[in-house]
Amino acid sequence: MFSLFALLYSALSIGSLPLTCNSLTAETKDVGKINLQDKSSIHVVSQALKQIQSLLGEEAQLSFGDCHFDNFYQLYLPANSTGLISFSLNLNAKVKPSTVTFDASTFAKAHATSQSLVDLDLYDSKGSVRKATLYFRKRLNGVWEYYLLTLGSELSNYAEGVPTAGTVILEIGAIHFDTGGNFEHVDPWYPGENSDDDHFFSGYQAKDPTALQPNEFAYDATNKIGVINWKDADPVTKIQLDYGQFSTSTAIVTETNKNFRLYAELQDGRPDKSEQNSQGN
Repeated sequence: MFSLFALLYSALSIGSLPLTCNSLTAETKDVGKINLQDKSSIHVVSQALKQIQSLLGEEAQLSFGDCHFDNFYQLYLPANSTGLISFSLNLNAKVKPSTVTFDASTFAKAHATSQSLVDLDLYDSKGSVRKATLYFRKRLNGVWEYYLLTLGSELSNYAEGVPTAGTVILEIGAIHFDTGGNFEHVDPWYPGENSDDDHFFSGYQAKDPTALQPNEFAYDATNKIGVINWKDADPVTKIQLDYGQFSTSTAIVTETNKNFRLYAELQDGRPDKSEQNSQGN
């Protein structure tokens, strides 16, 4: 399912996708056929998944079978920088709020001062992989901080003469849940733009965004822009993290008494890839 969704995301930017799947399955029940030539089909699939999960539980998944391309064509997917990552996951409500400040200066220290994490492969404009990790720290019951980290040495604006094992923050913010553990809202943090979280995150503000230090946020507060300047690739100003806050989002994020679990992770970044398909009806 996930590889097909990645293909769908790519198709949104290059036009219609002449692909038909004769079998659309939820768990083990056949629920019909879907034609993916229409850009709106991704929303049809999204809504179907939400309905299936409401009936069968949040772990239910859709799958596709007997898929074929309607006409001979060549699909070329150029490399694309990661700019959006969508997550479906559960954070463990039984975890006690942390009593230590999150340390983003190295992966090891970040691991020691957080309570859950997800390792990620991000892509730059040339399709090269940049390793990153998303950390979660429980601030209060119903409030979790998140920090997306990568090695400072991956960025051209990382200061010289500092530890190569040092890490910097690419995105930072807080996820809020209601008393039932349902996703309520997310507050990405940018210096000076969210006074409620300035108290918690101001210590990560970069002193000089052209020479980032370990434990700093790759954001230029003066010019109000992200400075994720990948080395030997195009810079990125933001990596949006989707936890379900967007109107078209299919992400489902919860806080329950179950252990932390990542159900799905989808992004728009990809390596350079060309595929030729010759199957017809």
